[in-house]
Amino acid sequence: MRCGHRRGAACHRDAGLRVRRELITTYRKQRLFEHEQDVFVAGQHDGRFELGGLRFALATCFDNHFSELVSRGAADGCQVHLASSLYGTGGGVKELAAVYPGIAKDFNLHVVVANHVGPAGAWTGCGGSALWAAGGDLLAQADAGTTMVVTAEVG
Repeated sequence: MRCGHRRGAACHRDAGLRVRRELITTYRKQRLFEHEQDVFVAGQHDGRFELGGLRFALATCFDNHFSELVSRGAADGCQVHLASSLYGTGGGVKELAAVYPGIAKDFNLHVVVANHVGPAGAWTGCGGSALWAAGGDLLAQADAGTTMVVTAEVG
């Protein structure tokens, strides 16, 4: 894995969110997974934004495995935990099915996860992007092999 920055420069796993072409927030992944630690620098700040009267907390992939990051979002008044991930086929299917409804149940947050589907380097994303209601009930879920968007009402 390589970073496109000049030699010696810090490289981050960044995400940005735009609404109507306006950048409303950025987020730098705080918990780096295995090989990412050799290339990237962990972020130091929690991601938050408000949209449509709802407050959102952001997390990227491995971040979601650390309850202190999720609990800060709940304590900060967020109603929705918004996550991106790359869980692979095999064990990743069970992991995705446990982590995100667990966050919804344990922290009483709506959870939205966008998971990769199909080949991605050494992994094959298992799909299954989904939304859970606060408390853990599944609201909508994508299948395992199709690039798709799922929607549900929250709030």
